[in-house]
Amino acid sequence: MLINAGADVNLQDHRSNTALILASSGSHTKIVELLIEAGAKEFVDVDENYQEKIDKYLSDGFPLSYKISVNDLVQILGEPVQIDERDEESIHNPEIINKFYRITYDDKFFEIAYLTNSDRYFTIYKKISSNEFECMYDISIGTSKDNLIKTFGEPEYIEDNRYIYIAQMGDLYTVELTFEVVNDYISTIIWYTSLD
Repeated sequence: MLINAGADVNLQDHRSNTALILASSGSHTKIVELLIEAGAKEFVDVDENYQEKIDKYLSDGFPLSYKISVNDLVQILGEPVQIDERDEESIHNPEIINKFYRITYDDKFFEIAYLTNSDRYFTIYKKISSNEFECMYDISIGTSKDNLIKTFGEPEYIEDNRYIYIAQMGDLYTVELTFEVVNDYISTIIWYTSLD
């Protein structure tokens, strides 16, 4: 019915999933066939330059690596206001227990996972609201909303005062860059990795 009404079969959600991807993952064979007949593609091309900039900002835009350990973070930034630690089963193997650390500073917040199976640290969540860090492309706290859009293009979506860009996607994760804007200027930047 929606296809007959002219619905865009290649429209993407905020995680860049198309209807074809979602129907395939749910084993909806008839819907998959209908979508393919209507011209649906599994992957929709994105602006290479835009995606490259977002991906680069994700990996190098903030001066602290996303693979930083808790001890290294504390050595660089000093003693935090609070560190909370919790154990959590791996979403892929319940026998593996990973450690998660929430590190809070006055104007920064980090959540770091220690992935037991691979013996490495991975930053899941970074939030900054101070201008002490120089970020690439001059996109930092205090940057105008206009310069943000000029640099990265239109966001994937806007919720309230948050401009949200999808950064890198893999089979198991999605990374979102969120810029909170107050009075037309960036007040907070959040890097968030969600494990799908």
